[in-house]
Amino acid sequence: MRYFNDIEIGILTTEQLKCYLSESNEHLNPSSLSHRIRFMKSLFRWSHEEGHIPKNPAAKIREPKVRKRIPKFLTEREIEHLREAC
Repeated sequence: MRYFNDIEIGILTTEQLKCYLSESNEHLNPSSLSHRIRFMKSLFRWSHEEGHIPKNPAAKIREPKVRKRIPKFLTEREIEHLREAC
C-alpha cells in the first residue's frame, strides 16, 4: 500500500511489481525477498482464481536463488551434553 498508494489491484502490471521488488531488494535479504515474492504470488493467484482480477500479474515473477546455509556443527561440549541427556 505504501509503494503503490491506493491503486486498484486489477490494474497492477508485472512491470510495476518488478519495480517494487527491485527497490525492495536494496534492503532485504534474499530469503526475505523470496518470502515476499511467495506472498505476492499467493495473493494474486487467489485474486485471479476468485475472479477479482482478469489476469495474474505475478505469474511470471520468479524467486531469486538462495544460497544454501552451511550447517552449524556441535562443539565437543555440546555433543557430551547431548550424550549425557540420552
